[in-house]
Amino acid sequence: MHSNRAHCSPFLQKSVMPFTRTLSPLLPKYLLSGKIVISRCLEPGVLNDRHADSKLRPKEGDGLEVIWGRRLSSTWASHWQCEEIALESEENEDGPEFSVGGGRTTAALLCACKRLQADIGLFIVRSVTLYVTDLEILQHLSDLYSGSQNWISPYSVLFTEIQLLRSLDITLRLPFLLLRALGIKGVMQGTSVSRAAEMHTRESEREWVSAWMRVWSSLAPRLPELRRLNIWLDHDDSKSWTVLNERAILSPIITSISPTTSDSLQDVTLSLPKTHPRYEHPERHYLPSGPPPPPYVTIERLLRRMLHYEETRPGTFEVVYKPDFPAPLDLIDFSTECRPDLDPIRIAEEIERTERVAWGMGEDPQWEIMGLQNGWMGRDSERYPPMVLGVSRRFECYGTIWRDLGEPRQNNNAHF
Repeated sequence: MHSNRAHCSPFLQKSVMPFTRTLSPLLPKYLLSGKIVISRCLEPGVLNDRHADSKLRPKEGDGLEVIWGRRLSSTWASHWQCEEIALESEENEDGPEFSVGGGRTTAALLCACKRLQADIGLFIVRSVTLYVTDLEILQHLSDLYSGSQNWISPYSVLFTEIQLLRSLDITLRLPFLLLRALGIKGVMQGTSVSRAAEMHTRESEREWVSAWMRVWSSLAPRLPELRRLNIWLDHDDSKSWTVLNERAILSPIITSISPTTSDSLQDVTLSLPKTHPRYEHPERHYLPSGPPPPPYVTIERLLRRMLHYEETRPGTFEVVYKPDFPAPLDLIDFSTECRPDLDPIRIAEEIERTERVAWGMGEDPQWEIMGLQNGWMGRDSERYPPMVLGVSRRFECYGTIWRDLGEPRQNNNAHF
């Protein structure tokens, strides 16, 4: 497959360019019958949008609540539309959209002949961003040269040239129990993989802990030309991200994939949920008050989803509203509806800053935030006492089955 060639002819580059433009936001991969299949990737939405959860709700059709819940629970996160395409392709009797004979132009080119397939594949793999949405897929990539892979797509040539990949984007919404297990004492430093695995009682946890700790060190030597790595990480539960030990979770990534292991690496971006000031600690989280990450690592904090699809009673699943931090962001819409001249970005910044300061002082931030709102509205705080934030407005705006938590959480038993 000509894996030793660095580039193809300028003529071929010019000829293939129109097709790579449509291919560059491609390739979240999934497993079908034990084989890797490639599906089309839509440009993912912005995960830092406070309205992102409600935008996932279908506008019409049967089973709206179930579809909405599936999208909210998708392990593909912002790639939920890609997952739906993959599921539709799987149900199609003709097979996955990009399987051989699928009728797509680029796929047809890759099927034309082995020489053209190799040249096009070589050019594409150096041009695209590869999106991965599954830990098991990462394991397959790290074991790429074992010879055990079964490829059923014309794009299989891309993975014979995977060592030339320059841009990798990983989106993982993993089980909460797995990430909590990774954060136990001793996993981050000074404990072997086998010993760490023994500290867990569930076999599935032991397997996934071992997989997480091994996959990054195995993946690094497979990607010697990697320049950009972006990882979006969260868990699948309504609990705050902050109860986890993110330093322990991220340690295998940061220590395994670096300019030392990949000479071409320029930037590693880790997209993580915002930390809650009530539970955060510099020993467990990357905070301004604690040791910083390595210089090549950028950590960006994003809003965590506020809606979750949960079993509220046996056999009944509902969309529930459980904001993390900052919590009362619905005040932004309420305030700007009353005062269109207010800047929503400035309001969001003030809410987050006020809530963080209050929690840092051990106080309930509800009074302070309501005081902010009264100031925006020009109202007297004594006449407008604080209310349970976000309850009535959300029922009125969205009109669906919601269970509101009411008072702020009082449970101090964080799982670290």
